[in-house]
Amino acid sequence: MARLDLRMMCCFWLSLQNVALASGWARRDRGSMKTKQAHKVERPPALAPFWPMKGGNANRTGYLPQVAVTDFSRPSWSWAEPNRLSKGEASDGSVTKVFHSTPMIDGHYNVYIQSTTGWLYSIDKAGTLRWEFDTNAHDPGNVALLGDKVFGITSDGSAYSLDAATGKQLWKHKVADSAPRDTFSAAATNGFVILPSREAKGTGGNLQIVAVHPSDGRILWRYNQSTEQTKFLGDKGYNQMPAIVDNSVLFNSVDGGAYRVGLKDGKEIWHTAGVPGASFSTAGGVVVGPNERIYVGLNARPEEGMLRVFSFATGEVLASKTFEHEINAAPAVAPLRPGGPLAVFVAVGLNGGCSPRAPAAFKSRIVALDADTLAQLWEFVLPVGDGVTAGVTSTENCCPDVFGNPTVDAGGTVYINWSGGWAYAVRDANGDGTVDIDDSAEVTAFHHGGGTNGNTGLAPGMAVVPSCWKILGYKSSD
Repeated sequence: MARLDLRMMCCFWLSLQNVALASGWARRDRGSMKTKQAHKVERPPALAPFWPMKGGNANRTGYLPQVAVTDFSRPSWSWAEPNRLSKGEASDGSVTKVFHSTPMIDGHYNVYIQSTTGWLYSIDKAGTLRWEFDTNAHDPGNVALLGDKVFGITSDGSAYSLDAATGKQLWKHKVADSAPRDTFSAAATNGFVILPSREAKGTGGNLQIVAVHPSDGRILWRYNQSTEQTKFLGDKGYNQMPAIVDNSVLFNSVDGGAYRVGLKDGKEIWHTAGVPGASFSTAGGVVVGPNERIYVGLNARPEEGMLRVFSFATGEVLASKTFEHEINAAPAVAPLRPGGPLAVFVAVGLNGGCSPRAPAAFKSRIVALDADTLAQLWEFVLPVGDGVTAGVTSTENCCPDVFGNPTVDAGGTVYINWSGGWAYAVRDANGDGTVDIDDSAEVTAFHHGGGTNGNTGLAPGMAVVPSCWKILGYKSSD
């Protein structure tokens, strides 16, 4: 696929509606996964998804080339998962029944999101359940949309495809020993579905990337990052979010290394090593800007975050910047404002607690940096947190990151999900370099009272916010 220019993303996504997937499915395994439809579905013509994967596009920039919603003070609708039993333990060993994923939005404004119970849900633009699908898995990561299909991988290493209109399973195929845990992300483009995976069972991240065909799930290639099965650092991914740009696939290692391999064959184009002695981070994604630069967040050491910038062509490290607190979310890359400079938006802060504990105050903030020089353009400082994820009790656990990945619309509004219990829509309206939390022209917010792990999904005139225990929908017409 051609490199995406932010100015051309709209045309690119609209062009996807002309993509035709192959029609012969290898096998249709319906026995292990079940779908329940809320009502009879009339199939509309397939339209290009607005938010087909985490980060909104194959570059994972988090950018919508249209205006979404500017006022977050009151959601249009709220949706909570029916009472389900968890199918297994969460990444930290606790049992959770929460949304750790990002909502995807198709061309008809329908929403798709997975729960740690293993159920995948589709909700319409009014917040009404369309269908639900049981993957019989847990900690299922983020799905990807391509045309009128949904793609994902279950915890036992089975890739699958669903009909987006009905939730009907089209195929299921064993492609790995197991999938990672937590919030890894699928990616999809014409002829390829890219999935983080594992060769052996274990906790945490992944050691390989596997490409399968969207028509039937047959394996096209597999790339092994490492043969080391036990380490968190080095050549191992965590919460990986592969990008697909210029007929290549890009991904990172948890220590801030970066990889580029061929889309068609999985052969390595380049690999740049990570930062020696780096600490663990849940940031987990590469973001490829239209300026031929790649942005990766990591933690150089405990409580010290770092942003590394690579050349797309060669993998050379072009720049880096350190921060006073950790980076545990991937950045976004987008124009600072209409006609403004290209910026990278970085979430800085320590991850909160996974269970109630003694308060430990810390500061979190979002910074906008010039995408080429990394000079600071503005910052938004959040209220001081107490170190505990909002809404966590001895019986209600969530254990998300401190932030979901930031997302940005064409009007320059930045959408921030913070595990202090708030969803924010912010902008530096007066251009003074500080986003003022008390200025309604610069910040609108809603207190949902929970943690959050996914990014806000965007569509023209629409935003969908995930929190641990509910999904919030915003429509600009309200």
